[in-house]
Amino acid sequence: MWYTWGVRGVPESSHLDAPAAPVRARSAFVSKVFCMPSSLPAQPLPLRQRSVLAVSLLGLLGLLAALLPAASARAAAPVYLSGPDVSHWQHAAGPVTWSQVKGPAAQSFAISKATEDTNFVDPFFAADYAAERANGLVRGGYHYARPALPMSTAVAQADFYAATIGNVQEAGDLPPIMDFEEGGGLSPRDLITWGQTFLGELMARTGRVPMIYTYRNFWRTELLNSSAFIRYPLWIADYTAGATVPTPPLIGSWPTWTMWQWTSTAHLPGISGVVDNSHFNGTGEQLAAFADGTHPSVLPAVAPQAPIAVQAGPAGNALSVSWVPADNGGLPLTSYRVTVSPGGATTTVPGTQTSAVIPGLTSSTLYTATVVAVSPAGASPASAPSTPIGATAGIVPVVMTVGATDATIVSGKTDTLVGTLSRADGLGGVAGAPLVVFAKQTGATDYTAVTSVITSATGSFAVPVTSGSTTRYSVRYAGGGGWAPVSAGVLVTAKASLTTALSKTSVPRKAHVTLRGQVSWAAVGRVVYRQRWYANAWHSGPGVKVSTTGRYSFTVTPTVKGKTKLRVILSSKPGLVGTYSPTVVLNVR
Repeated sequence: MWYTWGVRGVPESSHLDAPAAPVRARSAFVSKVFCMPSSLPAQPLPLRQRSVLAVSLLGLLGLLAALLPAASARAAAPVYLSGPDVSHWQHAAGPVTWSQVKGPAAQSFAISKATEDTNFVDPFFAADYAAERANGLVRGGYHYARPALPMSTAVAQADFYAATIGNVQEAGDLPPIMDFEEGGGLSPRDLITWGQTFLGELMARTGRVPMIYTYRNFWRTELLNSSAFIRYPLWIADYTAGATVPTPPLIGSWPTWTMWQWTSTAHLPGISGVVDNSHFNGTGEQLAAFADGTHPSVLPAVAPQAPIAVQAGPAGNALSVSWVPADNGGLPLTSYRVTVSPGGATTTVPGTQTSAVIPGLTSSTLYTATVVAVSPAGASPASAPSTPIGATAGIVPVVMTVGATDATIVSGKTDTLVGTLSRADGLGGVAGAPLVVFAKQTGATDYTAVTSVITSATGSFAVPVTSGSTTRYSVRYAGGGGWAPVSAGVLVTAKASLTTALSKTSVPRKAHVTLRGQVSWAAVGRVVYRQRWYANAWHSGPGVKVSTTGRYSFTVTPTVKGKTKLRVILSSKPGLVGTYSPTVVLNVR
């Protein structure tokens, strides 16, 4: 054969599929789990073990030169201060030796579970919390929130947690933390209100601005990707393989993150089994300042923002109005003021209530509603008006259209679903409607909620989605308040991406050349084949398995002088369209 071929070393791992986001269900009553439904986009877990190569200085320099692009990318990765978070589940695997966590494990902080609901204190919290400080670790304790109605449960849980964790106004104390990852069956508007009520009470009780722990799928679906909490520090869980920062864009319009739980399967000296591990977004000095409770501070009170997603529907000779809270300005809301036009009828409801009924309206008139939020710091601007509707119109049919910006996208890249939600009678779009996006990847048996979006004032919407394989999306509107439910779907086909390059483009005969490249992560573990052009056709050569980092490489040893064309191919499989790499030309002298 014209070439002899060899395969350069590529790391392999059996951990090829992992969830897009964690569920840290730290219940006192159920087992802890770390997975989302299997129909979510699968992503490879980060490698936990790296081979240690014994090489000479010259060999090391040669290896670095051959892998310069990858080495440069790794060198650019930030170096973070890190720390575990633990609960009684870690102690079930064996004792925690905090001196080793601080010493051999070189961790900078640690966070322990303190409480859950109003009736559970982690049995190891007090000892762990004291040991963390005694061993020189910045320490913190979190509350696993159990949202429920009435809203007074938020106050009760905040008080229970604050009493358990005690004084957090000393140097080395992280702010109090709300672990917010369960909806409790509450509607998005009630769940947002519950979270704001909990945080407001906790801030008042501790004198510190609390931090929020959550994960992407929960925030985007259960809370409609709310931006009502962006003034609180964010601790986000995101286990994306190979990432050096949490997956952009961040949830809820947060401008930045404070902590990033990057894995649930870390191995640390002093802790038996696996444990969560998080990075701090800053220097040692910034961590010390963030954890310096000797300078307590609370959010400066400002007027609240206008409520969003105002929906109005008929209720006899009345109008039923609901809305989604926005940022409350740092203080609990005292009330909402709802106004109906035309006519100006107004009603006021408590600040923990997110719906109202306006009576005494005329059946022959189309009405809109606006809502104003009121707190001790002032009143918000009026919300955008709801879609016009009659007070006795009954259930109004609606229609939905949905499409994708690109019908075929590169695996793992972001596409945008666009569409409209409109009245079936042709009288305009439905504004402020909360829509939930469900996804079913190729091979999955059912749909899973992955994100959400709220329609604009004209009823249009645009929402980014990302998937590693061909996916059918279903955008669903639950209806209510006089509007009928509706859904619509679209198929987005995923294709692989494949790059290739030669380590050298001109070599003497029998010299070694490397043909290497990268594939999209959905093709990890697949086999790629090199091809050579001769006799007016492409001819396939040997194959090589793609590594867990998405890279591959061939060693080429040309035996005949002249120029030749080379490329690499990846075949199609269900859910992923195959592709060819660009053609490269090798000159053999």
